Amino acid sequence: MPSYLLNHHLTTPLDIGIGYVAFFGLAAAMIYVLVQIFKQAGGRKPWRLSQAEWLKTLLIFALARITAAVLSVVNQLLSHETTTQNDAAWTSLLTSGKAHPSILILLMVYLIIIAPILEELLFRGILMNLFWPDSFWVPILISATVFGLAHQSNTFSSFLIYFSMGAFFAYLYRSTGNLYTDIIAHMTNNLLAAVTLIMMILH
Repeated sequence: MPSYLLNHHLTTPLDIGIGYVAFFGLAAAMIYVLVQIFKQAGGRKPWRLSQAEWLKTLLIFALARITAAVLSVVNQLLSHETTTQNDAAWTSLLTSGKAHPSILILLMVYLIIIAPILEELLFRGILMNLFWPDSFWVPILISATVFGLAHQSNTFSSFLIYFSMGAFFAYLYRSTGNLYTDIIAHMTNNLLAAVTLIMMILH
């Protein structure tokens, strides 16, 4: 979805307006479909977070970020990569110079808001309720593995970064049963990633 917007050179107000409608329309349709599948898979409707769930979300998120930071250093040492292939792809999109600034705003909206909702519905809400729903750890491992593979990892050490992130998010969902906890943690993670990317671009 993000690369499509860039590759079609939307520059005029009409093109940009159509791009916005198509972007949010497609995103809404995808979320709607995934929510329906999530319900059919047995996922319960998420409600507001309790104080205990907020605290658990904060703790798991902190552990996930610390683990990712350590594994990023390992990835640099073993694979000599300063950034993962997934982050490099996003940097390339944001610095390509092909898009109107308003389209770049859409890319950030996708990264920070839409992608976390879609990914948590798919990788946690649907996947973990479809496969071995009565097991605690098996769905966590499956979800983390698929999540890691989906993030364009080209080395085992970079795969471990996303695998660990997926495992922490999957554990959070399994232990709370509330998909909102994962969506909030994932949005916060992507917000930090977006800020980091913007700072890299500006410098």
